[in-house]
Amino acid sequence: MKIYSIVLHFYQSMASKLLFFIQLQLFMMILSLPILIAWGLPISLMSVVGNLLFSPFLSLFLLLSSIIFFFELCYLPNGFLLYCLDWCTRLWTWWIACGSSQWLVGFMKPPGWVLCTIFIGLFLILHHKKVRTHKIRIVCLLLYFGLVILFLKWYPQEKSIIHTISCNNGCVTVLKTASTLTLIDPGVMGRRVNANWVEYTLMKELIEKFGTLRIDILIITRPTLLTLDYAAHICRIMDVRSLYLVTWHGETEKRLLQKYGRLRYELSQKKGKFYRITKEPQLLKLDTAYKLVIEPLLDQLSYKDISFAKVAISLVEGESRRLLELQSC
Repeated sequence: MKIYSIVLHFYQSMASKLLFFIQLQLFMMILSLPILIAWGLPISLMSVVGNLLFSPFLSLFLLLSSIIFFFELCYLPNGFLLYCLDWCTRLWTWWIACGSSQWLVGFMKPPGWVLCTIFIGLFLILHHKKVRTHKIRIVCLLLYFGLVILFLKWYPQEKSIIHTISCNNGCVTVLKTASTLTLIDPGVMGRRVNANWVEYTLMKELIEKFGTLRIDILIITRPTLLTLDYAAHICRIMDVRSLYLVTWHGETEKRLLQKYGRLRYELSQKKGKFYRITKEPQLLKLDTAYKLVIEPLLDQLSYKDISFAKVAISLVEGESRRLLELQSC
């Protein structure tokens, strides 16, 4: 009976700590949600599970590191501890690599007063006299989190279809219809190195304006080293469904082929489709009302030893009304 009491007490203690941990994680998720939305950052739906699995690794890593530090100070052998720390680090990095960008959810940025109401609702729930136990708080926080997510997803979006995002003294064009989001690079992404543009400008703009990290159509009209590098990075951290790349001719250097191979690999990892822009015009149906026309022109552009056709891209509403006309540069 004594052993049974000890086991029961241990089980109750661990269950209570687990419930408190889940409650704390839900509280932090809801508390940080308005801040992330205001900064144009996505939220991970796996935060609670990730932190639950991440915390033991972090605790073990810090414990082993501290013991190794003191062993070094005392000139004691620590080969086995270093071996354990190495395996802990490998297991940690393997677990992190299992993450997916599909777990990230973005929300369009509403007015500031809407974000403030999320804070108010959260504290009203936690300070309600009937919300006292861990289980009741977890249920209430889950329901509240679900309601907040539904409200933010249903919040009215911008009605404008054509948008631009600044990039390297130029701009890329975003076309947002009822069912598709199209990103068009006329040739500005590869003008110069801007390592943080994808994370801190492109992602931020897409989340704030459209509340999504999904790009249904990505069009690349200038196949340079930097452009292919940018495109591969976009495919890695976002959900790109299809990519259109202009066809080039001539002797292709090894580095360009490597960038091209990496782009195809990153796109295939997300099961995206790859298309080439050839000599024939292509018609892409965005939804019932809008179409995108891609027309290679007779003019030729060049990059190092390769050449490719200049491309004209038009957004057509209905049968003939052209809302936008772009040309690669």
